[in-house]
Amino acid sequence: MTAATTPSATETVKADVKVFFSPTCPHCPPAKDLVRTVASDRDDIMFEEINIMTPMGLQMARRFEIMSTPTILIKGPADPQWIGIKGVPRRAALEKAIDVSLGVADGTGTRSEKGFLGRLLSRFSGTGDSDDGDDDDGNGTR
Repeated sequence: MTAATTPSATETVKADVKVFFSPTCPHCPPAKDLVRTVASDRDDIMFEEINIMTPMGLQMARRFEIMSTPTILIKGPADPQWIGIKGVPRRAALEKAIDVSLGVADGTGTRSEKGFLGRLLSRFSGTGDSDDGDDDDGNGTR
């Protein structure tokens, strides 16, 4: 690689964030505002608002198979796939997706994986810390 193609030590690697919106969509302004706010608070993202009612916006929406608005797509250097969010996400969810795309988070979540669904799945899969009624003495009694 040449010096022209490698980022310098002072250059920040950025995630690409695309917000697909429609001018008639009532949920799109809050989604756009959220992305603008996050972009102003962070220096590691660049974002683009794409109006699907324009010829170029419609072409991009078709290319990415966008079927509803608002839709937010995020791609960073750590993940070759676009991360898609439909609707208006919570700020924490948006920032988590950005962090995953940049490789600064692993995508497994900061909370314990033992939420309601995690506990339910562990009971059926036989893994994890489920209370199976066994007191672990090997005879299946309490």
